[in-house]
Order: sequence, then structure tokens, then C-alpha cells
Amino acid sequence: MNLEKYTNRLKMIVQNAQELALGEDHQQVGSEHFLKALLEADDGLVRQLIHLAGGDFASILLAVDKELGKLPKITGNNQIFLANEMAKILVDTKKLARESGDNFVTVEFLFLALAQSESSLVQKIIRDSGCSTEGIK
Repeated sequence: MNLEKYTNRLKMIVQNAQELALGEDHQQVGSEHFLKALLEADDGLVRQLIHLAGGDFASILLAVDKELGKLPKITGNNQIFLANEMAKILVDTKKLARESGDNFVTVEFLFLALAQSESSLVQKIIRDSGCSTEGIK
């Protein structure tokens, strides 16, 4: 994963998602980990995006915690890898930034890519909370 064009804030989200997966003994870092890292970010940016898009922050947090609890735990192995689904979402994130004319990939683009990822469970979590992708844009 090339983080060269990621903002420092987004690099921190990537690191926090990885640490979350390791801390929970998960073998792969998926969209659930990235969403949880976004929700836990100190700056409150994603909370504000959710509110502006008509969503309910608390319901998203509750739902993502529930899904994280369902993931299998692997003990004795400290190696984790990026889930294929999340790799595709990160490609989409870079694409959104490029299409917007931005030189850097930001937290906002990651959240939008998660919300638009039709094959991901987090897209359903975000949508079920009342968030609209149009509101995030």
C-alpha cells in the first residue's frame, strides 16, 4: 500500500486500523477496522460528516462494534494482511481524490469510498444509519 499521497491524518487512520486488527487478534484488516478507526478519530471530522449526511453516529458505532465482534480471532500469529475488499476501497479512495482534482487522499475520500462500496458490509451500516452518499459528498 503506497501511502505517499495520503494526508498525515489518513496515515494515522491506516495505522489505527491495523492496530485495531492486531489488538483484536484478527488476521486481516478490513473495512470494519477502517470505519472503526475513522469513528474513533479525535478530530470529530467523520462524526460531523455523518451528521451532515443525515446519519446517526451512535448507530454506526454500535453496528461496526457488533460486526468486529463477529470476526474470527487468530492467536499466535502477529501477521495481518489487508482484506481484498479493503484494498479495492483504497483504490476507489485514490480515484475519488484524483477525480476531485486533489493531490492528496484525505479522510473524507476514504469515508465516501466506504459509503459507496457496494460489496462491503460497512456500506450497509452507513446507509442503514440514515447517511446518504450525496450528503457525504
